[in-house]
Amino acid sequence: LTPSDGGSIRFAGQDVTRADEPALRALRQAMQVVFQDPFSSLNPRWRVRDIVAETLHELIVPVVYREATALIAEHHASGHDVVIVSTSGAEVVEPIGAMLGADHVVATRMVVADGAYTGEIAFYAYAENKAVAVRDLAERHGYDLTASFAYSDSATDLPMLEAVGHPSVVNPDRTLRKEALARDWPVLDFTHPVGLRDRLPQMSTPSRPVALT
Repeated sequence: LTPSDGGSIRFAGQDVTRADEPALRALRQAMQVVFQDPFSSLNPRWRVRDIVAETLHELIVPVVYREATALIAEHHASGHDVVIVSTSGAEVVEPIGAMLGADHVVATRMVVADGAYTGEIAFYAYAENKAVAVRDLAERHGYDLTASFAYSDSATDLPMLEAVGHPSVVNPDRTLRKEALARDWPVLDFTHPVGLRDRLPQMSTPSRPVALT
């Protein structure tokens, strides 16, 4: 996954979730209530997670490209672990990762003290930090990054793509396309969006890991 502006998250460079303006407005209003609640400082973290999960379930219709779901299924069938790496907050990325059947999620994390958000960022999953997180994950789980795969649409993810042995770009921006062509990296085109809840194929439990980002 790579980050996207305006209420969506991307897998392999493509929107995973899309929300219309009323849905986004409902989410903002619910979040505003949490942080205006005088008792929210007691433990707002679980409330934020609950609100995001409920909104994703009831208001936002997840969308993913058919090619992306096929790619996830292909990697799982080959015994690979699927890892979503996103600049978006973990509170949003983790439930999306669960819907996609991801084995691990790397996302931006906020500082939590006594169950409450402090407003500080513990880890910003962006650019070089994504590569650092992927290397750390590989070390902890015994992944061979030279045999691993990575996918992105953004030139800001070049460090992450360079960290693996099999990088590919998907519907890349102009800068990333130029880099991919210069480095002879595969350039993939995803063109068939489908509803995630209705069309996501069943995915097998992986046996041997290769990071897919």
